[in-house]
Amino acid sequence: MNDFETSDRGFKYFMPTMTDYGHNIRIYESSAAMEPCLWMAAERAQEDCRGGLKPEAVHIHMTLEQAREIHGKLGNAIASHYQLGS
Repeated sequence: MNDFETSDRGFKYFMPTMTDYGHNIRIYESSAAMEPCLWMAAERAQEDCRGGLKPEAVHIHMTLEQAREIHGKLGNAIASHYQLGS
């Protein structure tokens, strides 16, 4: 089983990851024609002033080089986390 779905246009949409704080993290391929790019989205429903829920989201567009840089930094942060000890 894949961890992504493919859109009717052929782009991969990876299955979201839910965080402990209720954020949905999604990664998907960009349709940018200049070079291969990705989108990363962090979404969370926030309560509005009437008690209803409204979605809040941040969408980050990045090149594959930028995605690799973030990947490396995230890997280093995981490997060297202070709660894991040295």
